[in-house]
Amino acid sequence: MRYKIVIARYNESLNWTDHLKRENLVIYNKGNPLDPVKFPVVEKRQNIGREVESYMHYVINNYDNLPDYVIFLQGYPFDHMNPIVPEEFQEKIDNLIDSKPKDILCFMQQPYVERHYRWPSIKTVEYCKLFFTPNFPEVTIFSAGCQYLIPKQNILSRPIQFYMRIQGMLLNQKQLTIDIASGGYYEYEPHSMNGWCLERLLGYVFSIQVPLQEEMKQKKYLVTGGAGFIGSNLVNMLSKNNTVVVIDNLTTGDITNIVKNDNIHFINGSVLDSELLDRVGYVDGIFHLAAMSKVLPSLENKDMFNFCMEQNILGTINVLKFASSYRKPMKVIYSASSTAYGLNPIPNVETQQPDCQTPYALSKYCGELCCELFYKMYKLPSVRLKYFMVYGPNEPSTGSYAIVTGIFLKRKRENLPLLIHGDGSQTRDFVHVEDICQANILAMENEDLVNETINVGTGEMISIKELADLISADQIHVEGRKIDLKHTLCDTTKLKEKLGFIPSKKIKDYILSLV
Repeated sequence: MRYKIVIARYNESLNWTDHLKRENLVIYNKGNPLDPVKFPVVEKRQNIGREVESYMHYVINNYDNLPDYVIFLQGYPFDHMNPIVPEEFQEKIDNLIDSKPKDILCFMQQPYVERHYRWPSIKTVEYCKLFFTPNFPEVTIFSAGCQYLIPKQNILSRPIQFYMRIQGMLLNQKQLTIDIASGGYYEYEPHSMNGWCLERLLGYVFSIQVPLQEEMKQKKYLVTGGAGFIGSNLVNMLSKNNTVVVIDNLTTGDITNIVKNDNIHFINGSVLDSELLDRVGYVDGIFHLAAMSKVLPSLENKDMFNFCMEQNILGTINVLKFASSYRKPMKVIYSASSTAYGLNPIPNVETQQPDCQTPYALSKYCGELCCELFYKMYKLPSVRLKYFMVYGPNEPSTGSYAIVTGIFLKRKRENLPLLIHGDGSQTRDFVHVEDICQANILAMENEDLVNETINVGTGEMISIKELADLISADQIHVEGRKIDLKHTLCDTTKLKEKLGFIPSKKIKDYILSLV
């Protein structure tokens, strides 16, 4: 990976180049690599005004072709540099920011005055190293006549108190340079022209932070069934920016599905163990995915029927009791099942009466009722997400939990014919596991959703025969199964209204990428 650094320096004595070369960073001393007209290295102070003015012309005229940055250009905040930002350019830049917000906010003023400070070049190297993370490999850092570009996510990751502390210091006429990536700041003597750009930064930060959350911080979540198919994908997604506690008894889950991450804490256990749940302690939210879904055995064996009810109903009650045991109840996102719609006409709408055809469908619907009851009794917030046919990475391909996509792909890899039950005309609404995970996170983050049931599917269906044809022409038709529903199709109206979300991945694209 090669990173872009733009250095517009005007004093050779600072040895920018030497410092950066020692860190093995790529340097473009001639200006913005996106600019076909390379800016010369500025060596004399009197040339800075012209160069910065030229650069601002470039940004304004070529904004749509730039990477996803919010451009917040400002000249040096020191008295002798004031003329380099003409008022008409500042007005154009302000309008640019207001009219075309992007994904990265640029705000960091370069703390450079050669007469007073001797550390900027070293600090710049530190900033470069901090910002070059795997999540933001294309960050460009502008120094000298411009500002730094910082990922907006880094801004949101800091507690609101951090910015309030900074604001208080500004009100006391302290001058600061803020390093969002590390959460640190550097204080130096007040200066007549410095500080106002930080005030604008704070205004922007407060405007995006306060409506979102009272305090922006790393969250701690509990994911039950976190080593399973859907659970492991959710854990891996959450753990990028949060602490995640996983409870899974590994009956069907596989711990190798979970990425190695210091943010993940795994507990081998069952949600039937209420003492185990209590030991987890308070978390910011619970994603409850632990369940027994052995549909066929539960139909043929009374013991398995009882086991299904115990795991899926009593286990859910234990989780809800734990979530409601604190002064501030913990929000629960419950993984419900579209199988509860049974033989209802399609598309399936959340207002349809349940028509459970299997013990599994019944047990999962009972979990929904338990969530509703706990809201009525204890004001425990919950969102029940009714999944349609989920597919994607880590999907099971053998055993009772196997999914048709996983089974077909496995048989294709083994050069075996695909087994199609019946004529294959039965249809399913397939939804990718990443879309399922995204819906879970959106439901958790939306504080207005406290007692809702929402379908999660694509609103599109494909027949099993069509699916098989995408994978292999080598097919065998076997006897159909009585318990198989003929059609499933999600009504996505509420999904769009409540979560503002439309699943983006297509089953055909997924299959074709693997075959």
